[in-house]
Amino acid sequence: MAKATKNFLLLIGDDGALLLPPERAEHTGPLFAPTNDPSARQPLLDAIAASPQTPVCFLNDANTVNYRIDQIPSLSHRDRRKLIKRHLKEIEPEAPYHDYLELNSNEALLIVVSETGALAQWKNALSELQNPNETLLLLPLESEDLAATLDPDSEDGWTMLLTFNATGGMRQIVTYNGQFVFSRKTPLIPQSSSQGFISAAIAMEIKATRDYLAREGLDKDMPLSLVAIVPPSFVETMRVTPLDVGHRTIFSPYEAARACRFDVLPQPEETMSDIIHALWARQKDTLRLPLFRDDLREHLAQMRIRSFGYMLVILAALCTGMILGFFALSSIGRHHKIYELKNDVQLIQESMQNQRESRSSSAQQLDRLNMAIDRQILFAPRPQPALELLKRIGAFLPPDRRISRFVWQNGVLTLTLRAILAENEPTTTEKTHALLVQAQNDLQKYLQEYTVSLQPQGQAATTDHLAEATFLITKKETP
Repeated sequence: MAKATKNFLLLIGDDGALLLPPERAEHTGPLFAPTNDPSARQPLLDAIAASPQTPVCFLNDANTVNYRIDQIPSLSHRDRRKLIKRHLKEIEPEAPYHDYLELNSNEALLIVVSETGALAQWKNALSELQNPNETLLLLPLESEDLAATLDPDSEDGWTMLLTFNATGGMRQIVTYNGQFVFSRKTPLIPQSSSQGFISAAIAMEIKATRDYLAREGLDKDMPLSLVAIVPPSFVETMRVTPLDVGHRTIFSPYEAARACRFDVLPQPEETMSDIIHALWARQKDTLRLPLFRDDLREHLAQMRIRSFGYMLVILAALCTGMILGFFALSSIGRHHKIYELKNDVQLIQESMQNQRESRSSSAQQLDRLNMAIDRQILFAPRPQPALELLKRIGAFLPPDRRISRFVWQNGVLTLTLRAILAENEPTTTEKTHALLVQAQNDLQKYLQEYTVSLQPQGQAATTDHLAEATFLITKKETP
C-alpha cells in the first residue's frame, strides 16, 4: 500500500484520537478528541463527514493488539503459510484481524487485533459515515524506523524509541538492527513532576524493559540506544539523567518534526508526540503492514480468483474464435476440421464445468473441516486467570508504583512491586516498611477474593528513592 497522503489518518489510543486531514485539505490542522466523550468527538466526525468520498485510515495505538514471535521450522513456503495461519487462529480465534510478518527464515511476528475498547468505539462512530475505512495500521510497526531517521547511529544494534502520546500514554518501541522486537505502553509522567521524580521514573521504565528483553538476547552489558521525543520541559533533564543506555538522542516534538523534514510542523511549545507518529505514517512510501478484516480479505481473495476465472474463459473464447476464423478463411475443404475443433471446445467447456463442480465439492469438505476445528477451539480448556489478575492489578496501581517481576505457579501469583519514595524526606527502614505495608493493605482491599501477604525477605530499598517488595497473592477458598 502506497502513501496515505490523500486519506484521513485517525490515530486511536485508549485515551483519545488525533485526526490528521489529507494533504492540501481545507482544514486548519489536526484535531484531537477524547475517546469517552461523545460530544467532544463530534467536531472530529463532522470534519470527516464533510468529505464523504475520502477514505479514513486507522493508526491504532490502543491496547487491543497481541504480538508474538514464533519459531518456524524449515518448511516449504506453502507449508510455512499454513503453519503460521494455524498458530494465528490459536491465539484469539474470535478476533477480526489476523496477520503476520516473516522476520527471517526461522521467525515470524504473529499479530492479532481485537476490535474492542477505544478501537471499537471509534469504528462504531465512523460506521454511520459514508467514508470508506477498511485499512488498519499499527503504530509500533509503522514507527519502527522513526528512530533510525532521527538518529542514524541507532540503526544498528538495540534501540528504544520513547514517546509521550496524549492519545494513550508513554510508548516504547524496541528494535534490533532496525527490525521490530518489542513494544510497551505505560502511563504518562505528569509534566509538573520534579526533575528527581522524572529521572527515577524514566530509569525504572528503562530497567523494566531491559529486564524483559534479557530473554530476547539483550544482555546487561550490551548497549541500548535511546531516541526520545519528550515534552520541552523534560529535554534537559533527559539529557543529563543517569540511565542504563548507551548512545542517547533527545528531541521535543517540534525538534523531531524539523529533523524529519515534515511539511507540517507542530508549535514549538507542543508537548505530545502523537502528531509525529501520524505525520510519519502518512508520508511513508510503503507502509509496513496494512491490515484488513479477515472476512474482507477472504472476500477480496475470492473476487480475485473469480476474476482470474473470467479472464481464462474470455481468453479461451478469443483463442477459439481466432482458430475458427483462420480455418474458415483457409479453405472450404477444411469444414470438417472446424467441426472437430468445435467438438474439442465443447469437451474443454465440459471439462471446465467438471472442475468447477469438483472444486465446489472440495470447498464443502473444507467448510466441514473448518467447522470441526472451530468446535475444537470452542470447547478447548481456557488458560489460567493469571493475565486477568495482572490486568486488574496494573489498572489499580498508582503512578508511583510499578510491577517489576511476577511468577504464576500452581494458582499462586508471586508479585514484586517497585515504589518511588518521596524525594524531600529522608529514607529510613521504618518508613520503607510502612510504605510497603500500606501497599499490601491497598492490594488486599482491592482484591477481596484473594489473600495478599508481604514477604519479609523480599523487602529492599534499591536506591535512595526506590523501594521493592514481594507479595504472595492466592485465591481464597470458597466456603
